[in-house]
Amino acid sequence: MEELFAHQLDVIGGCLKELNAAEGSGATYVEVGSGTNEAGARLLESSKDMKHYVGLDLARAFLEWSQKSYPQLNDATRSTLIHGNACHTAASMAGLVPDSVWNGPRLMGLVMNTIGVLPESIRQDVVRESVLCAGVGGTVLVGCWWSGAFKRGVEEFYKMNPALCGEVTDDMVDLENATLLNPSTGYSSQWWSEERVQSLFEGVVPVGDMVMSTHGVGVFAKVRVTELHVAAAAALRPEGADALAKYPGYGVGAAEIVQEVMEAAPAKGVMAAASGGGDVGQDTEDEDSAEEEGSARDRDPNMGAEVVPPLVGSARAKASRTDGLGKRSAAYPEEGGAMLSTADSSQ
Repeated sequence: MEELFAHQLDVIGGCLKELNAAEGSGATYVEVGSGTNEAGARLLESSKDMKHYVGLDLARAFLEWSQKSYPQLNDATRSTLIHGNACHTAASMAGLVPDSVWNGPRLMGLVMNTIGVLPESIRQDVVRESVLCAGVGGTVLVGCWWSGAFKRGVEEFYKMNPALCGEVTDDMVDLENATLLNPSTGYSSQWWSEERVQSLFEGVVPVGDMVMSTHGVGVFAKVRVTELHVAAAAALRPEGADALAKYPGYGVGAAEIVQEVMEAAPAKGVMAAASGGGDVGQDTEDEDSAEEEGSARDRDPNMGAEVVPPLVGSARAKASRTDGLGKRSAAYPEEGGAMLSTADSSQ
């Protein structure tokens, strides 16, 4: 929806302005599940607070389409498009983005309901990865379709677009739980309450540390990342304190930071865990997962991620913005800008 996109731009711009004011230098905006990168392209032209833009998506076609549509995304000094996996955002960025990205403040964005189309089993992992990538003093922004506007969405979008969603009748709609299921087509949708968005940060960020807001049909959670959040996110990763080793800027004392900060965690409402992840990190399955991931990283430090090279010579070529790949022209609003090849289309 055009309205959510407009509100999203306002919220992202506000976050960048806050980071710039607090840190005294232009911020990097990293959009995870960036789709066609329209938000990043617009901000490159309009925001004085954004130094660099990084768009990460698992669908290379989206990234290549963006370069043809928005010439500013081909300026490697200000923009980097990465074909990579949200579960390995840091590894995908390491060595592929300018060093200045790690030396300045970062805003990590999971917006336009990108988080909603990811498989539920990896959502919290992706949010924790974003907390670690933002780093102390950075910001994480999550935006979804707001359950409080679900009735409006049903009347103004779902019922008005039978070619996209099938014929929607009232018996397919659960207003109390903000869900829609069309049995004839299999299409379903779930809109988000503030509490559901907050649950994405469970064990890492106390509710009191989140700034929640609703704008039109969108609900947003904003977190300014602290040492406590970083330590909790690292402790809940399968590799525990070693999770910080792949993030530039944390240094050799990362394990000690995790141990020291986590000792104070229970009083602050965050899950307590020993260095290495407590019960979570000690679980055999998680240890095996960490070992496998470590081996994969040894073989390929970027976990298969690669920069999509800027267009040369044809940078100003314009592609149609209505060819079905546009974030806001996608068949279903839930699919816009998401990592489609791993998405659970029922969300």
